[in-house]
Amino acid sequence: MITSLYYLLGFLPSLFFGSRFLLQWLQSERQKRSVVSPLFWRLSLIGNLLLALHYYFQCQFSFLFLQVMNGCIAWRNLNLRQPTPYCLKSTLKYFASILVLTFAACILAKATFGYRAKWFDVPLGLLNQDQHPISFVWHLLGIGGGILFASRFWLQWIEAERTQRSELSRSFWILSIVGSCISLVYFVRIQDVMSVFYVLFGLIPYLRNLALLRRRSVMTKE
Repeated sequence: MITSLYYLLGFLPSLFFGSRFLLQWLQSERQKRSVVSPLFWRLSLIGNLLLALHYYFQCQFSFLFLQVMNGCIAWRNLNLRQPTPYCLKSTLKYFASILVLTFAACILAKATFGYRAKWFDVPLGLLNQDQHPISFVWHLLGIGGGILFASRFWLQWIEAERTQRSELSRSFWILSIVGSCISLVYFVRIQDVMSVFYVLFGLIPYLRNLALLRRRSVMTKE
């Protein structure tokens, strides 16, 4: 049952994340520039919530917090598109409340599921750690890649708050590519098949959006 839930919650976010970038990519190709629509953020929010559950059941709390934070940013981008969005102060209060609740849920994870309450863990049942132990250095690499990968949305959020516009800049796509490559190495090492799939799925749209932005920049200069 737990294994089936693991694969389901690992596969579904890949569909939502892959779909958001596929649709964004197709829309960008039609308009010959990199664009982002409200649907992108709706799919992002659903994917973030599902992947957060995936990491919660696996007791991978560091990745859980990253997904929760990115879910908050997806919601904020949708909110910024409303006629009367929340002010930044109210938004930060909502974010803080959600993160506190997430931390409380992590504390209860061991009692709820009977897992080992560790802040660094690998998917249950996929790797025999007695025969193939994962060193702390690998976990640091994975978390570093995850933070870099997640920081693309943090950077986008800061820019969105400054301009009050929901857009994806060149820095966003560069961080997407670099963070993906680092995270991919980690997920391959711990044999997390679902995470490998979802990371690989996004690389082509990342590269293509970066190319569209570069071509538009060259055309503007000419």
